Amino acid sequence: MTLDSSQIEVLLSTYNGELYVGALLESLWAQTIGDFRLRIRDDGSHDGTVNLLRELSAREPRVTLTVGANDGAAQSFLELLRSADPGADLVALCDQDDVWFPQKLEWGRDALSGLDGPALYCGGIIITDEDLEPLRQHRVPRRGPSFANALVENIATGATIMLNRAAVNLASKSRPQNMVMHDQWLYLLVSGCGTVIYDPRPQVLYRQHGSNAVGIAKGFEDWRRRARRQGRAGHKRVLTKQARELRDLHYADLDATSRNQLDDFLGSGDSLLARMRYACFGATFRQRKIDNLIYRVLYFLKRV
Repeated sequence: MTLDSSQIEVLLSTYNGELYVGALLESLWAQTIGDFRLRIRDDGSHDGTVNLLRELSAREPRVTLTVGANDGAAQSFLELLRSADPGADLVALCDQDDVWFPQKLEWGRDALSGLDGPALYCGGIIITDEDLEPLRQHRVPRRGPSFANALVENIATGATIMLNRAAVNLASKSRPQNMVMHDQWLYLLVSGCGTVIYDPRPQVLYRQHGSNAVGIAKGFEDWRRRARRQGRAGHKRVLTKQARELRDLHYADLDATSRNQLDDFLGSGDSLLARMRYACFGATFRQRKIDNLIYRVLYFLKRV
């Protein structure tokens, strides 16, 4: 794949997004790479989003619109991946609330050019308020991407993800039901079968508003919030369920090291001694020391 011949398709899932999707679209049309197509799936909106998008697709030949049932963001994006243009060399995911930096597609194309096998590119974000006023830059993962990290944490923010054709084909082989979210699933899948590239440069203005606001905490309050978030997820054992789903659907696709790490992660949960040993010495890790400590305690308690 050469840089000049890459065909790019952007995948956008919308849901009641009429308030913010206009700003996103403006940032798409301002990309330094203008030769791309936009495939949109509306996930059952009941505001004016569909009418807005129908008007857009009627006047813009680069846009393909599908109106679907309310399947939720994760399944909506996986449906978009399965319906992506088979001629597209690269596919980029897109969230309706965000604003892209002009070079986003160009950076991803350059990073993925020439790579063999499944590959995923992702990068940093700047978190903003609902008026796009910057709040902070998302922390750069100090240990970088790996399958051992992907088993227990996601560093691939969905709005920054770009996949090559091999990764799209891989992800389209299955219909996972026990994933945390589509971006975490893609990070897990591709890191176990191919290459993940994390670019620390911010890719998007990541708008926080209403129910998706994360807030900023420091000190003990930061510890408390992180422990509660991991504890809530651990109560449902979502990471274990996701790992089992990966084993059931893609075990043969994983490289040998990833298969061994997956087996160790899933095989250490039955006995107290095995969990203690894995909690202390297992390969899996989270990027921040505080998160890693909380994770290891929860693993020992069988809450992962």
